[in-house]
Amino acid sequence: MNINAKVKRGQLLKDLRKSKGLNQAELAKLIDVSVQAYQKYEYGTAEPTFDSVCTLADFYGVSTDYLLGREQPDQPPDRIQQVARDFGLSSAQTGILAAYLYMDEKDREQLVSYMRQLVEGGQEERDIYTAGELEDFRANDSDQDDAVG
Repeated sequence: MNINAKVKRGQLLKDLRKSKGLNQAELAKLIDVSVQAYQKYEYGTAEPTFDSVCTLADFYGVSTDYLLGREQPDQPPDRIQQVARDFGLSSAQTGILAAYLYMDEKDREQLVSYMRQLVEGGQEERDIYTAGELEDFRANDSDQDDAVG
């Protein structure tokens, strides 16, 4: 283990502790270790246990990776936004793509089947209604069928 990494982690612990206005004894009590053990953490001559790291992370509201001094990797690119850019999709099309990708396989199959029915259905129906009007028409038609049946 790189000694500089231990010292850097120790300095981080010290900075966090001071930001909370605590002394070493108060923090040692919080994580249930002796004051001498906690001092070693800050000096970089010893490392806290996993339990102590978790308790400290919860107390400070940070990740355990942060306490361990790990660099945060860049976030992976948003695949949906990347595809939208590559294909020049509108925001509506991007939303549909996102919804489709978050569906389970069964729902995807049902959606594709429904879309095929729309495409293969009568051209005259598509010429007469916008998508919203068609949905309203079908909803009203379904309500009337329920009332009759």
